[in-house]
Amino acid sequence: MMILCWITYFSILISVVYGNFARKIYGGKLIRIYLAPYVVSIQVRNHHICGGSIISDKYVLTAANCVLAEENVVYGNIQVLAGTHDITDSQYGQIHKVSNVIFHEFYNPRDNWINDIAILKLETPIVIQLAYRELVRLPLRKCLGNRYHTSGWGIDPITHDLSTYLQRISIHTVKSTICRSKYSGLLIDFTTQHCFFPSLSSTGLSPGAGGSPIMYGRQIAGIISFDSLDVNDPAVYTDVVGYKYWMEQMKAKTIY
Repeated sequence: MMILCWITYFSILISVVYGNFARKIYGGKLIRIYLAPYVVSIQVRNHHICGGSIISDKYVLTAANCVLAEENVVYGNIQVLAGTHDITDSQYGQIHKVSNVIFHEFYNPRDNWINDIAILKLETPIVIQLAYRELVRLPLRKCLGNRYHTSGWGIDPITHDLSTYLQRISIHTVKSTICRSKYSGLLIDFTTQHCFFPSLSSTGLSPGAGGSPIMYGRQIAGIISFDSLDVNDPAVYTDVVGYKYWMEQMKAKTIY
């Protein structure tokens, strides 16, 4: 069941991307994990709910909306599947239980999903030396250009079946003026939130791409945050550049 919230004071209808209600990728090119070895599946009770990115052998980056059942209440029994393009693959994929969930202290979905970022600490380290496990590259500065891609798992909008294989779609960002016009009722923070569209009309987001990385080459530019139900409206991602210091702080606090 997908939760739909009428945000009356925003005057628009948005699909809330909490955990297993998050958005997934569809219509993309099927790829093997070696093309996106930093991508992981975030799961609850062995069900894929969101994507994430490996930022160290013990930490995964994702969206806060993926791991919060409600405000300040974290899902239990979260695990991460790494090292496979097939989320049913128990032979080659590595399962890691999550020991600690760190979400941004100022994240609130009622506050326009600003600060939609979280770090998952794993009980056991990902063996990066193994094939198809690789750290995502954090940006030194804001990425230039507007052509990006994202990879994840998705539900076919026609058959409603979950694709168990990793997919990649190309996306392009849009100017803040266009984003502002589409979300006129929302106070989007354009210093940390940016809008994007799939580059092909046959591709898009459907009901677990939340948390998936927005990539500029092999460098992460953002994290998919939320999407409108209207296909004519862009989706929104959280720009990670402004959170590099926060990430380092949070990892330092949970080093042991």
